[in-house]
Amino acid sequence: MRTSLFWVRIDGAIRDLTSSEVTVVNTCARAVFRFTHSPSYSSYEHISTCTFLTPKKVALRKQYVRQVEMLICAEPLTTKLRCLADGTWQTLYIAG
Repeated sequence: MRTSLFWVRIDGAIRDLTSSEVTVVNTCARAVFRFTHSPSYSSYEHISTCTFLTPKKVALRKQYVRQVEMLICAEPLTTKLRCLADGTWQTLYIAG
């Protein structure tokens, strides 16, 4: 992750490590990023992949970010992200 003039850039890849042989239902890997811009405004970006072991590139760029957090989960691919209520957010960046 690099920062420059209030920009935050995230580059990487996610892989789906779940398979139907291990889980009862076919699940997908999800990476959810929470960008805090101000105390009253946050935005979210999510990347999903359902292809076992095949990397999916992540390239995000946001402006005027105070904090970046990430949540990784595995769940069936639906229109609603259910994993936002579960798990622990990991802090990736806090503006100094």
